[in-house]
Parts: sequence; C-alpha cells; structure tokens
Amino acid sequence: MKKRRIYSYNIHFNAAEYYLELSKDKDQSEEMNSTSCLVFAAFGIEAFLNHVGEQLFSSWKDHLKKSLSPEAKLHLVAERIGLRVDFGKRPFQSFRTLFRFRGAMAHSATEDLSDENAKHYLKLGNQSWPAAKWEKLCTSKIAEEISYDAETIMDIIGKKSGLNLIPKGFRSEFTQD
Repeated sequence: MKKRRIYSYNIHFNAAEYYLELSKDKDQSEEMNSTSCLVFAAFGIEAFLNHVGEQLFSSWKDHLKKSLSPEAKLHLVAERIGLRVDFGKRPFQSFRTLFRFRGAMAHSATEDLSDENAKHYLKLGNQSWPAAKWEKLCTSKIAEEISYDAETIMDIIGKKSGLNLIPKGFRSEFTQD
C-alpha cells in the first residue's frame, strides 16, 4: 500500500522563513509577519522534537508526545543523546522566550493597557503606547534571531543524535508498506 509521510517540522520552518522574509518587506506588516514567523518557528521546533523523540523512545508516540511540555521534550531528547542544554546561552536562551510567546498567542485575550499598569511600551508613530510583553518580540530582527536559534537547536540535535534526518525543505515523501 502506498503512503505519504509528511515532515511537519519542515513545513513549519518553511512557513517561518516565508513570514520572516515578508516581515522585512517595507510594504508588508512587520508586526503581523514577525508574529507568524515566531509562531511557526515554535510549531517547527516542537514538531522536530516529536520527530526525533519518536525515533529515540518507543513510548514517545503513545505516552510522551502529548504529556510533555516542549521544554520537557527538549530535556528528555537532550539527555538521551548526551547534549547539555544551557538556557543562559544561545541558541537555547531563545527556546523559553519562543514558547512563552507561543503560549501568549495561543491563550491570548483582549487586554486593556494603560500607563498605570504597563511594563512595556511601543513607539507607534511619534508616540509611545502601553504594550503587551509579547508585542516587543514582533520585529523582524527579533524574529530572525529567535527563528535562527530554533533552527540551530534542530541542527545541533540532528548532528548529536546521529539519526538520519530529512533535509530542510523536504516536506513529504511516498513510502511503501
């Protein structure tokens, strides 16, 4: 029977790259496209951890995939392949930021911000306005750094694991049973 295997982490990273490029276009919305880049980078790194985890742990698909947070997945994979994760240094320092951002996007709600309760500010036009913490990350520069770090983590894990991984950009293939 013919089957198609989809490598979702590559699809997500392709989308992140696409939105990153759009975020740099002066005729496009930097904030919206940077947001999309970061969300897809988070999807990509978690999908990659699931891909690798499934190859390293027989119980990944049935038990670990749904029960572990992205950080716990990273730690478990890293431990298995002998990788030291230091969240104080790049590229791993971006990991927590990326998943806090994804969480903020996934669980967002309408917010009322004022000078009395704001901790962050954005310059809009020639004025400074109260901003949500996540809004400060929605720039091309920050999206580029964080998505680059996510791909670097993927590369490090790929090399350290010794697994035969699919090249970037390769989205799917047909397989036989």
